[in-house]
Amino acid sequence: MGSEIFTPAIKGDALRSLKAPGEAYNDPTIGKDPQPRHMDGFLQLPDTEEGDWGGVHLNSGIPNHAFYLVATFVGGQAWKAPGHIWYESLKASTETTNFQEFADFTNQMAARLYGTNSAEQQAVQAGWKEVGIRITGAAAAPAPTRAPHLAETDGQAALIAKLDAIADQVQQLSSEVALLTARYPGPAATS
Repeated sequence: MGSEIFTPAIKGDALRSLKAPGEAYNDPTIGKDPQPRHMDGFLQLPDTEEGDWGGVHLNSGIPNHAFYLVATFVGGQAWKAPGHIWYESLKASTETTNFQEFADFTNQMAARLYGTNSAEQQAVQAGWKEVGIRITGAAAAPAPTRAPHLAETDGQAALIAKLDAIADQVQQLSSEVALLTARYPGPAATS
């Protein structure tokens, strides 16, 4: 994120790296990216402005990296299944939701949106495990709450995910037909 924020004089790729938190920049002028990517590096800071309100921005490298891993495990476009899971989990969160609760929300949302033991849910569990957070399961965490008028969203989300998959397959088939047509043109049409 922020891949073009630095001038050429600053040694850095971006403001934040989801792929490699802690490695986005390293320059004598601004220092080294302090974000941890694993709970082993979690920064215990005071809940003050100087302490980044408990390290809210600094420690965000951990869930950011979990998202990157989930997106990598699922494959395809990150804004589809992983983005949808994270978005719905953010809507279910509050300002006091901690990393463990959020990880559990993402696991529950993956099951709701894509099915229990789906590839998406397995990716969520694996992503969080790699950053040092084990999913405690739906029974151990409060179920995310939804506004009553959004109750139909889960069914719609599953349908949208299926339609996206079909659209991807149709696009792939179209590309293959175009290649075959170019490689093996039929007889010329007569008028």
